[in-house]
Amino acid sequence: QWLAGFSAFLLPYAPPWLRALYKPVHVFFGSTILMLSVASCVSGINEKLFFSLKNGTAPVPYPLLGTER
Repeated sequence: QWLAGFSAFLLPYAPPWLRALYKPVHVFFGSTILMLSVASCVSGINEKLFFSLKNGTAPVPYPLLGTER
């Protein structure tokens, strides 16, 4: 993705037809990589939270929490 995008869009010798041909592919894979990296971050945060809780309970027992409004 990086190498193809660099060679197609930043180097001056790439012809315009090649840029036009590659742009939809570049946008698709770029957005896919972004969405997958966000999903990876969210699942990593969830995994950290699940393993840091003991027996699936919160660190403070529920009755000791403040009243809900």
